[in-house]
Amino acid sequence: MAANVEHFIWSTLPNVAEISGDAFDVPHFTNKARVDDVVEKAGFKWVTFVEPPFYYQNLTGPMYVPQPGADGIPTLSQPMSPDARAIHMGDITEFGNLVAGALMHPEKVGQGQHLSLAGDLLSWNDIISTLNSQGHNLAYAQVPEDVWNETSPYAPGVNEMVKYFEAHTYFGPDADKKISLAKEASTKPFTEFATWAKENMPASVGV
Repeated sequence: MAANVEHFIWSTLPNVAEISGDAFDVPHFTNKARVDDVVEKAGFKWVTFVEPPFYYQNLTGPMYVPQPGADGIPTLSQPMSPDARAIHMGDITEFGNLVAGALMHPEKVGQGQHLSLAGDLLSWNDIISTLNSQGHNLAYAQVPEDVWNETSPYAPGVNEMVKYFEAHTYFGPDADKKISLAKEASTKPFTEFATWAKENMPASVGV
């Protein structure tokens, strides 16, 4: 290549359209995945694909602010089933450790392998239970699809995404293989949610 780049690393996500047979429309996943083929054919000596998870940090952002529930308990509301253990989560600040590890071992992960960062695979019930065990007082409510889709212009897209999660998990049917490769390559272990939450989500602050 003109710039003498030998190892190209592309941050991607699963191809939801392909995985689901077009059952779910999640363009911010699928459109990134469609670039994978272009990258593979670009002529680099080494190519690695890395996949970020659902960030732990998302739980401290504006999309996941608990609202007062009917019983007064702060409640997180989403359209996803509370029991669906389908959310691959992780600390996004550890993504650099994964990229660094891939660059250090191109002979192992540079032939087009996909590496997925995941510190945990959780359901919403798991998330709430973990936080409550650390001193929070939270609940979760599943919002009916038709009600959820009326809450904002972005709600239908979120609903499509979580339906994909429920059917195939965040990282899709080959998640275990991709996560295993990522753990082998990363320069440091990935942090589990309970450990991260204890340090970054003190109960006095809430979700």
